[in-house]
Amino acid sequence: MGSAMIQVADRRFKIDRNSKYMALKAVKSLVGHSETIHDESGAHWVGVYPSDVVRASSLEDVLRLWHWNPTTDSGGDIIDLVFAGGVEGDEDILFSTLAPFIYTHSYIKVQVDRRLITWNFQSGRCSKVIL
Repeated sequence: MGSAMIQVADRRFKIDRNSKYMALKAVKSLVGHSETIHDESGAHWVGVYPSDVVRASSLEDVLRLWHWNPTTDSGGDIIDLVFAGGVEGDEDILFSTLAPFIYTHSYIKVQVDRRLITWNFQSGRCSKVIL
């Protein structure tokens, strides 16, 4: 189980409404291939179960499963992403999968224990910086 994670207020995040369907498909394609935990309840990610991901009808639903609350503007773009609380999980898998759909120069910062973690999104790729 991961350590407690707290989001830092400094962030910039956007997924265009026209990319949301493909982003949802990309996350659903992870099922059966990238689960990090294998226990008596089956294969899953930290706090996220593949069956729930498969049933999700929107990218917003998938993000909430991963404990991230999206904000959508009136045009349907996701313009913010706020951690709902809990522990450090498999964000690396989620963000790397979503990176091709996230606007360049977006970033998210969290604090885990005494470490500052930043996920940077640049040209369809996600990089993680730990300080």
